Amino acid sequence: MKTITVEELAADVRKHIAEVEGGETLTVTTDGKPVATLAPTNSIERLIRRRPDPSLRFQDVPVGPRPPELRTDAAQLIIDERDHERKEKRWRP
Repeated sequence: MKTITVEELAADVRKHIAEVEGGETLTVTTDGKPVATLAPTNSIERLIRRRPDPSLRFQDVPVGPRPPELRTDAAQLIIDERDHERKEKRWRP
């Protein structure tokens, strides 16, 4: 995977699109932070086809590594949402 800035992308869009067509995946950054990913269409289609088998139970679905860009704990997000709903009195015990 190659990383480029928005400015580099804007300066030579055709060159970078040709790289993507050749199979390269590009991460576009602004101020050093990733803002977009350009990937070949076939790689996106492969990701879509990798959906788990619907006959599997939730606990049978393999869990991959935590994405490095994930800055918040998913469990904490659920807890915060639940607490918010309770404060709004939308939740009834």
